[in-house]
Parts: sequence; structure tokens; C-alpha cells
Amino acid sequence: QTAPAPPASRFATETSKGGIQEVIVTAEKRSQSLQTVPVAVSAFTSQTRDLIGILSTKDLTNYTPGLSYSQSGDRIFLRGVGRFTNNLGSDPGIANYADGVYTTFAVASGEDPLFVDRVEVLRGPQGTLYGRNSIGGAINVISKRPLDHFQGEVRVTEGSYGRNTYLGYITGPLPYLNDVPNLSGWAYRLSYDHQNQDHGYYHNLSGLKSEGSVQDETFIDAQVKGKIGEHFDLWAKWNRQAYDNANVPSLVHNGYSDAAPDPAAFPAGSLTPSAAFAYTSAAINPVFYGPPIYNAAIATGDHRAFNTNKAFGNTVSHNNNFNIEAIYHLPGVDIKYLGGWLKYHYDQLYDYDDHNVLSYQLPCSTPGCTPATVYPDNRGYYAEHKEFYSHEVNFSSTSPGPVQWLTGLYYYHEEYSQPFYIAQPQQAVLAAPLNLPAFTAAAANPNRYIFYNDIYGINSSEAVFGQVDWKFAPTFKLTAGARYSNDDKRLFEEQRLIYWNPVATGAATPAFDVTTATDPSAAGPGGTEPGVVKGSFFRNTATGISSRLLKDSFSATTGTIGLEWQPDHSTLGYVKFSKGFKSGGFAPGPTGTLQALPETGSESLNAYEGGFKETWNKTLQTNIAVFYYDYKGAQVPVTIVPPIGTVAVSTSQFINLPKVRNVGFEAETIWSPIPHLNVLFNYSYVSAEIRKACCYVDPVDPSGLQPGVKVGNTSTTIDAVTHLPTVGEDLSGQQMPASPKNKVSLNANYTWMFDQGDLVGSISYLWKDSSYSSIFNRSYNYVPSQEQVDARITWTGRGNKYSVVLFGQNLFNNEIIDAQSGTRQSTGVIAHGYTLLAPRTYGVQLEYRF
Repeated sequence: QTAPAPPASRFATETSKGGIQEVIVTAEKRSQSLQTVPVAVSAFTSQTRDLIGILSTKDLTNYTPGLSYSQSGDRIFLRGVGRFTNNLGSDPGIANYADGVYTTFAVASGEDPLFVDRVEVLRGPQGTLYGRNSIGGAINVISKRPLDHFQGEVRVTEGSYGRNTYLGYITGPLPYLNDVPNLSGWAYRLSYDHQNQDHGYYHNLSGLKSEGSVQDETFIDAQVKGKIGEHFDLWAKWNRQAYDNANVPSLVHNGYSDAAPDPAAFPAGSLTPSAAFAYTSAAINPVFYGPPIYNAAIATGDHRAFNTNKAFGNTVSHNNNFNIEAIYHLPGVDIKYLGGWLKYHYDQLYDYDDHNVLSYQLPCSTPGCTPATVYPDNRGYYAEHKEFYSHEVNFSSTSPGPVQWLTGLYYYHEEYSQPFYIAQPQQAVLAAPLNLPAFTAAAANPNRYIFYNDIYGINSSEAVFGQVDWKFAPTFKLTAGARYSNDDKRLFEEQRLIYWNPVATGAATPAFDVTTATDPSAAGPGGTEPGVVKGSFFRNTATGISSRLLKDSFSATTGTIGLEWQPDHSTLGYVKFSKGFKSGGFAPGPTGTLQALPETGSESLNAYEGGFKETWNKTLQTNIAVFYYDYKGAQVPVTIVPPIGTVAVSTSQFINLPKVRNVGFEAETIWSPIPHLNVLFNYSYVSAEIRKACCYVDPVDPSGLQPGVKVGNTSTTIDAVTHLPTVGEDLSGQQMPASPKNKVSLNANYTWMFDQGDLVGSISYLWKDSSYSSIFNRSYNYVPSQEQVDARITWTGRGNKYSVVLFGQNLFNNEIIDAQSGTRQSTGVIAHGYTLLAPRTYGVQLEYRF
């Protein structure tokens, strides 16, 4: 929805030759100029994304003030608000919408510009018009729609690491359908996208295939639109995606770590002997798949090397999505229905122990005994099987006048399962465990799990909302809106844990089912905990699985009130207050075992914001925003460290941080000082500081021995490594994770015009400040500042029939760290582990339009 490009060039966009053109957005569910919307919103049209090279969710965050993306965790944060877990028992903090329909992931924002008309990033709580889980903001992706004339395009890309893509679409009228009485304007659009990459950014010393963006992915999309009679517009979309990838986005293996293997064969909190022990001199007859190298990065000097005996793989299947938009135009009122349904299966198999150890023997403590043989080949399986649908009906005024309004009803429903297990297929002793402490035969364990957890959830959400705009004076407008939301959540969870520890004697010992020993509902009240359905705990003696039911409802009234001043078409100033809400959730599944306190409370956010937008002589556009957040109840998972002498595994539990203060400043500028030259500059400052939070144990430093620890209290629990009491840290003054204080993006592009066509050069500089990967701001969670330079050169022939694009990202091949974490060994040494983003990549893209 941008102004049409001149025929000579496809790159006349917001930053066009000779001036800045208008961009139309639907941030407030109406078509409005970007510069007249009293919302801090960044809008990226398909032309701009092609010009600069915004082709993924990570690219989008590079150019959006206040937006961050943890690629290793696939989590989005906006102004310090986001999601700190992928657990489906909790919700994201940034709402994602595809063509007006809420989704639970940000995949659509990374779709190719060939298929997406624009991406809008709305910063700040969107608690009135968007509502569900938009406490930090919303990302709205709008597809390109069918056209009433025939056209199409094909794009082919060849790039480094064996990357190739094949994309295309055709669109045009449906003549036979348009010949039917009362039908008009009917058109279709068909799209196809196949992406393949043969070689990964990270290579496996064991000889298995490389990993990191290795993919084989196919996407198809079909759309129709048209009119029925004079007053009814209809649009529908169906798409399907499938892939079979080794698409780990960053190096999540042990490869980039700075410590020797842990000398303990059975580290605290483990369920079975460790794989890393095989690399120590104490292990007997170790067998490896490939070279016996513990730390591939240190051994080779290559931080992108790792060494495992199981390849990473993730697949998506049964992925179908259907959207529908129907609008009925009445005098003065539009009635719009938005509906969507999506179903997908995501499955992941990987080497959970991150090593290439097949087996080893333990030293015997008793003379003459037969050493126990350990097969620590841990295979991890994680999945998300999900189906959800939503319905929204809204009514909006269309008559001119000083008062405009919009109101609506909303319903959302989802069902999902999220199984997670760790198995040791070669460890035969795990197949027939004994019960602990009875030493009687337990249920068989044919899959040889050491950890099994699954959840089955059903969530529904209902809301009613409305907003009124009153232009009470020629230059002033007052906006007020409110939304009431209610979320109902039900979750059935089940678990089983098998414990095997032959380390004490070195000889073969039985494995034990310790599920009951680690289950709080079995020993505790079993129903008085918040969220736990009383009497729902059940121990299945035939399968060895414990289970229980969680259930609760969360509701809130949110809204906004704002005042805007618009003295002319080029100037807008506004102040506003918005209240955001995210419902509470549960802490089951991959975060650990059945928790004693499985429920986390809701989040609330009071946001105060002021903004100023100005277009100066059509050559300079400046959008500025300042904000202050009073953020309460931020949901953060923390690790529970098991006490010394217990049969337990380290688990996680959700907590609500009592108070966080977020303040910031954002500036977006577009400058066209001379014809053909455009400069885009964005800057953001975000301080997301924990103001009140006590007292939480850092799992890497439970006794609080590291510099900078502020002790809040001391526990009676004795740490298994230091043999000192654990301490609860006072986290006031710590920065929220994934929240760099400063971020800069700069792009300059220039167009040279020739008789044969246009040549466009684009270069970008990106810089992001340091941050932390945890609420415990320590050196082992520190992510240093990072910078990146990208460039693109595009030649478009006369008549805009074809283009050739040369591109490169991270041209100086900087080693960019996405996240850092610490792991404490039995000796007390803290190993620093890193996850890395992509190295330098480059390629060429050929485009043909017809």
C-alpha cells in the first residue's frame, strides 16, 4: 500500500528518488498514513525489504528500535518485554498477527518480500485493539493480495554454503467467476517457495553432516478475493509448509566452551553418569564415534566446530493454515469478520549429551569386580503438536465526522501437546528399573527413558473491545479504548524419571524409578497448590507415569487513553497511557518435573508514552518516542538446585518478578538530501531494570561466590559442590535478559539511472550494545556488543522486467554471539558456553517479472 513506483525503477518506496513517499498502515485496524498514527510503529514494505535486505525475523529486529531477537531460543523481545521460555504452558509477550489473525510464533515476519506486502511492528502495549498477549507490542504481517490483472514473478538464488531458493507467484482475474451475476472483482494468487541449503555454518568433527541453517523447505500459498453484490467483500487464503532441516539457528553444542571435561562421573543433579567423563583419564576403555576430542572449538581453534555422534534434525509436517476476511459495507458502518485456523507438527531429534561418546567403563572400588559399562548416548526428542483457531467480528464507523469508533468481539481456542524425553537406547539396565525405596520391580521402560515428560493443553480466550476517537478541535484528537479479556487454561501433565548411579562402586547396579520420590503432589497436599486440580494426581503403576491436571482462569481490563496534536499534515505530537496484560500460565513440560508450585501469575504493564512525528519539506522524516513502563509480574523461569544427598534432578520453576522499570528513547529517520540518495538511521535506548526481586538462587553460583552478588537471604540447603549454604540473591538493579541498552542501524542507498536500467547500491551498518542472557547479570551470561555490515547491489533492466541482485551479510565475518551461558562443574569451575550467529554469507539472486 505504498505510492506506485515509477516505471523505470522498482525501488521508488518510502525513500524514493526525490522525496519521501507516504506509507499506509493498519496499526489501528484502519488504513491510515504512518505519519498520522499516534503509535510508535515501524513499517517495512516489500520494496524496502528488498532494497535493504530484510529477509528474516533477525533482519527485522536489526532495523526496528527496541526490538531484539534471541535466535538460539527463537524468542522476541520489545522494549525489554518478551518471552523467556518456549514452554507452551505460558504465552509470548509480543503478539504476532498474520493478516489480522493471531498466531503464537513470529515465522510470518520472516517470509520473503515477494509474498508479504508489509510488516508492521507496533511498540508498546496494544491492549485495546489487539489484546491477547500484546503486553509488549505486536507484529502485524500483511500478505500481498490477488490483483485483477495478470502478472507474475520468479526469483532464483544461489549462495554460499550451497544455498539455493526458488520462489514465484502468479496472480490475475477469475474471468468465468466474474461472469456470474452479482459476482465481480474475483481474482487469485498462487505462490511457491522452496529453500534449500546443503552445508551448515558449523561442522561436526565426528564426520556427520554439518549443521546450522541446513534446510529443505517448501511453502505453497493460494488466495482468492472478490465481491458478492455491491456491499460484500471476501478474501481467503490457504497455505502449507513442510521441511526437514538441520536448521539449528546457532551453535547450541558444547563446542564453544572454555573448560576441560568435568572429572565427576556423576555430577550433582544428574540422573545417570555423564558422557563427558569418558574424556578424562579415569575412564576405562572409552569408545568414541570419531576422534576423542572433548572440546572441538578449543582443539581446532575453530569456534564453529563441534563433535557429536547424533545429527540434529527438525521437521515440520501437517502444517496447514487457513484465513478468511469478510467485510459487509453498510451506510456509515463496516462489519468485518476475521477467522483463522492453523495446525502443525514440529518434531526435533538431537544429541542431548552434546558429545560423541558411545561407551566407557567405570573404575571399580571393590577388587575383582566387573566394571560397569556406561552407554551415555543421550538422545533428546522434543515436539510441538498444535492446533488453534480464532474468530473476530468488529464494527467500525466509516462516515466522516469528528467522532470515529471501532468495537468488536474476539474468541481464540488452542489445543496442543509438547512431549519431551531423553533416552539412552543402548543402556539395557534402564529397561527394567526397580522402585525406590521399595526395591521391588517397577513398570517396564522399553524405550529406556531417563526422563519423560508430556503435556496436553487446552486454552481459550474471549474478549470484547472498543475504541473511540474524538476530534474535539481542529488540531486536537482524544482517543479512549478498553478491552476485557478472559483466558481459561487447562493442562494435563505427566512425567517419569529413571535414576542409575553405579559410580559409587564402579560395578553394575540396578536402575531405579524415582518418579514418586521427586513428585511433590504425591508427598504434599496434592491440590492446595495454585493451579492444581485437587485430587487429580494419579500414579499409573502399569506405565510408571505420574500425572495431574492444572486449571485456572485469568482476566483483566486493559485499555488506552491518548491525546494527539496535528497542526498540519506534516506534524503529529501525541501523549498516551496504555495498560497491557498477559495471562498467567503453568511451568510444566521441558522446564522440568512436576513442580511444587506449577502456576505463575499474570503480568501487567502500565505504559506512559510520548511521541513526535514530522516530515520536513518531503526530504526528512523524523519519528521520535519516549516511554516509561511500570512492569509487574514478569514471568521468568529459574532453576531449582537439588539439595545435597537427594535423588533429584535440577528443574525449573516460573516466578513473577515483583517490579521492573523500563524507560527508553527511540528515533527513526529517513533522509533524502539529494535525488537518488536515501539515508535511513534508527537509534534506540532501552533500560529494563529489575527494581524489586528477592530472593532467587543462581544455579551456576548457588552459594553466591561470584563478584557482584547481592545476598538477600541464606538457605538451609547445602550446595553439593561448595558444601556451603545456598543464598537467595537480591536482583534489584539487574538488567532484564536480551535487552541491549543501545542499538543503531544505518543504511545508505543510491540509485544510478542509465538508459538500459537502474543500478542501486545499498550498504548497512548495524550495532547492538552488550546485554545479558539471564536475570543473573554475571560474566558467564554476558553477551558482548556486536556489529555487522551488509551490502546489496541491484541492477534492474529497462521496463522492470528483470533484476540481478548481489548480496552479502556480515561482510567482515565477525563472530557474533547470540547468547552466553554458564555451566558449573563438580570442581566449582564455571564453563562459559556460547551460541553464535551466521558467519559471512553471500550470493546472487535473479528475478524475472511478467
